[in-house]
Amino acid sequence: TPSTKSLELGSTLVGKQLSRELTLTNTGNTTLEVKGVKSPSAPFGATGLPATGTKIEPGKTITVNVTFDSSTPGPFTGSLSITTQAGETSVALSATAEVAPRPELTASTKLLDLGSTPVGEQLSGEVTFTNTGNVTLEVKGAHPPSAPFGATGLPATGTKIEPGKTVTVDVTFKSSTRGEFN
Repeated sequence: TPSTKSLELGSTLVGKQLSRELTLTNTGNTTLEVKGVKSPSAPFGATGLPATGTKIEPGKTITVNVTFDSSTPGPFTGSLSITTQAGETSVALSATAEVAPRPELTASTKLLDLGSTPVGEQLSGEVTFTNTGNVTLEVKGAHPPSAPFGATGLPATGTKIEPGKTVTVDVTFKSSTRGEFN
């Protein structure tokens, strides 16, 4: 008899292993002989399963270590079973692998070219920043560009940006001298 008919290993991050012990006890009054063993399929694993031909005396327990280690996210189910002359004993397995929380800020452009203009005239453009991560990010600081460039719409320190949300910054250029500016 297994310690449980359904073993929930829990939830972990992708690439991190979970493990739980499962005990199998001969609760009858006769010796059982293992006729067959079905190990769980990946991403589950099991060590300590008895080999075919193993004899389990009445009252004796076998401890099996069940593991879960997935390289992809999602919920997973599986099973393991042991067959004796008394029949098949099966245990359902379940676990979940999740993607690690990761905020990520992505700019709509790596280079904003505002073009050229006569001295004293203003040029403007915009850059949109998107949280392309999977958790809310918090702005730790936003620094405007040096003159003759300017920016409005910079988020304040402490601003929280939810996944998929954007912040648009307006960038301006106005020079009182001739030249190239970066």
